[in-house]
Amino acid sequence: MNRPMVQPTDSYLTKIVKYIPTEIIAAYVTLSGFIVGGSDNQPQLFYFWVVFIALLILTPIYLHVATPESGKTSSLRHPVAGALAFAAWAFASGGPFMQFQFDKEDGSGWYTRTIGSIVLVLVCLCLPLIERAFPS
Repeated sequence: MNRPMVQPTDSYLTKIVKYIPTEIIAAYVTLSGFIVGGSDNQPQLFYFWVVFIALLILTPIYLHVATPESGKTSSLRHPVAGALAFAAWAFASGGPFMQFQFDKEDGSGWYTRTIGSIVLVLVCLCLPLIERAFPS
């Protein structure tokens, strides 16, 4: 269950890849497919919120356990960066945020997939900067 740790000698791109919690994102995508594929449309929003919040809470715990450094105290970098990355991926995919979808006809709502994509790119590109905010 060990994930690769970000090392100071890693390139910026390698750090981005290591900070993204692919297992959690895969779980979210899979569960989202089950939610959308279900027969009831009514509780979909509720299920999306439950899955999003549960995985958001689970992400830092999982990364704290899955990225230990033997003989060293644990850092908060990876769990914090992973939780931010997961939140950005979930935001970009829509999921529970679709309830805030912008409606052109009446001008209500604020969420668009364009905003989600922009947030995802910016968050993922900035993940290695977490090192400066959370020193070892």
